[in-house]
Amino acid sequence: MIASLVGFLVIPLAGYLSDKFGRCITYRMFCLLLMIYAFPAFMLLDSKNEIIVILTIIVGMSLASLGIFGVQAAWGVELFGVKNRYTKMAFAKELGSILSGGTAPMVASALLAYYGAWWPIATYFVLTAGIGFVTTFFAPETRGRDLNKIEDAI
Repeated sequence: MIASLVGFLVIPLAGYLSDKFGRCITYRMFCLLLMIYAFPAFMLLDSKNEIIVILTIIVGMSLASLGIFGVQAAWGVELFGVKNRYTKMAFAKELGSILSGGTAPMVASALLAYYGAWWPIATYFVLTAGIGFVTTFFAPETRGRDLNKIEDAI
């Protein structure tokens, strides 16, 4: 709940940063933050100290995951023309959620069951955030596009 409350600040801040510096660079920054945070976060979670675990989850969810959502909100709608923007955006976002977010708990459970340690899960986090990071080098920068022009969308 605390992380969600912090998200009320982080999501608009991420949107502001993407307005100021661009969608690609801001999204890349949050993916990099997730990649850097993965191993230290799991080390802290492994401490089994309740306060440390709670703070680790708050920081990770607030600063990295919710930051990505803040950029996605602006970037997603700017990728597509007005004629079918909602359909294309919803399809792309929800398909990604199903393939990555929907399977993540099962993958993490399987990794933990097989290896008996947290580091493969942290590696999985780094790899998934790394995919997002790499895609920013191939995705178009959409900041400043006129959302009413069909030809100004992909």
